[in-house]
Amino acid sequence: MSTHNSQKLYRIFVFITALVAIIGFIDALYLTAGYYRPAVLSCDFFQGCQAVAKSEYSAVFGIPIALFGSLFYLTFFSSLFLGFNARNKKRFFTFIFLMTLTGFLISMYLLYLQIYVITALCIYCLVSLATSAFLFIFGIVSLIRARNYN
Repeated sequence: MSTHNSQKLYRIFVFITALVAIIGFIDALYLTAGYYRPAVLSCDFFQGCQAVAKSEYSAVFGIPIALFGSLFYLTFFSSLFLGFNARNKKRFFTFIFLMTLTGFLISMYLLYLQIYVITALCIYCLVSLATSAFLFIFGIVSLIRARNYN
């Protein structure tokens, strides 16, 4: 594959990744709103959304984990567009990898809590897991691309 085609394919991948980050942001924002409002989260697929969203594990120091997720997705999305103009692309791609690795590991821990501790699954949390997993894959690809820069 030529360099031009490779760069075009990567740009498409970046665009799709940006859309996934927006989905993650909206999902986490909905969960954040669900934490603060007394209404029950709409949860047709799994019946555990309320149990997960209102569990003792849904907040750290009174701040909903979903709010941290919202900030994660917003930071990632912003970094996608601001960072590509960075002078040190290797450092930028490494940052993207470390950020997505952190988000993915936290999502995996939260999945563990849902399955083994709370014993309930939340579809919105699973969407967040899927989006963070996709972003992590992007982070791995970015780290591989980082080798091409000084």
